[in-house]
Amino acid sequence: MSNKRVKEEFLASSAPKGDFKDDAPEKKKPSPIPAIIFTAVVVGLIIAIVAVLGIKSHKKKNTTSETQKTAEEKVLKVGDYKTFSYHKYTTEVTDEEVKDYYSKLIQLYTAYGMTAYEKDETRSGDTIKSDDAVNIDYACYVDGVAIDGVSGTGYDYEIGKGDFIEGFDEGLVGHTDGEKFDISVDIPESNTDAGALAGKTAIFTVTVNYFLKGVALTEENAAKQLFGKDSVEEAYDYLKEYLTNNPSQTEEEYKLNQINTYVRQVIDASEFADLTGEIQDHYERLHKQYEDTAAKNDTTLEELATSAYGSLEMFEADMKEEAGVYVKSGLVFTVIGKEENITLSDETYTDMAREYAANYDFDTVDAFEENYESVFGKGTLREYIYAVYVEKEMFAKYAEEVK
Repeated sequence: MSNKRVKEEFLASSAPKGDFKDDAPEKKKPSPIPAIIFTAVVVGLIIAIVAVLGIKSHKKKNTTSETQKTAEEKVLKVGDYKTFSYHKYTTEVTDEEVKDYYSKLIQLYTAYGMTAYEKDETRSGDTIKSDDAVNIDYACYVDGVAIDGVSGTGYDYEIGKGDFIEGFDEGLVGHTDGEKFDISVDIPESNTDAGALAGKTAIFTVTVNYFLKGVALTEENAAKQLFGKDSVEEAYDYLKEYLTNNPSQTEEEYKLNQINTYVRQVIDASEFADLTGEIQDHYERLHKQYEDTAAKNDTTLEELATSAYGSLEMFEADMKEEAGVYVKSGLVFTVIGKEENITLSDETYTDMAREYAANYDFDTVDAFEENYESVFGKGTLREYIYAVYVEKEMFAKYAEEVK
């Protein structure tokens, strides 16, 4: 039901960067799990939609029998809402979940254009260019002393990615495979991460083993490319430990996701009159809000959508689905509320309305009530909150938690 700030964490992350090596000098490894959207989302760059689109005042309305009558006319059949079970919240990660996550990571990075590498026999003897990828051995020395942890063997490196300190890439260009040479770079005094080494000269001893070429990510080569592991099994072990120590959601978030799943189950089991117009109207409002958000951030909707979803088409399909859930859930749970004799007290309404007003950057409930249609389209805030309240009440009453 909820489009909390129209997907509060749309674009929770920009396109994932880095290939998660263990031994890159002057490189801070990003999290190996992109904060992106298998829940879509998300999750870095957070652009919360502030719906201020030509706001106008509208007369306040209350939920009335007329609203319920309209819902009853459009809901031809109420699906089963008294049967739903969900697993008890746990941070335990199963082997199947790890495998599924691993597969989704491959799909995600493939969508972003990432490839794996393999030896390119055809390039032997060529001169390294600024856009090449090579396999290297390296070690770093300052004042003749090896720098602990800044070394590697068999390291696949794409020139220009910025994994190494500035000046390193330029030192590779012009050499060829089989060469061993030194690259001298100055560590900036402003580099606080370098500690006592800041301002000194670093000497990298480099051996270029061979040229690389990009190949499609597969289950086998993704282990090395994404996690620097030698086998899929090692990648699984790493992922399982990481996911166990970094749960993807809190218990409260898990509960909200279960409610959303419950709502969708009820919608799928229900039958509705033709809602094409209502769904299209809400979809267009969402689309316009995202377009305005992109413009305010000096970019385009296509660029933002591609960053979070892989493509504008995938984003638009997701928004179309969200628009359908919003319209259908409001109708069916209004009908269910009447069947179950659910009433919404003024106190409960006010508490929920304050939360929603804050989410949408309105200073007061009155302001949000008056401008509700500017944000969501037809209806009132009270009607919306009533349907959400019924969802939660029905979930609490009928959903069964199982082990």
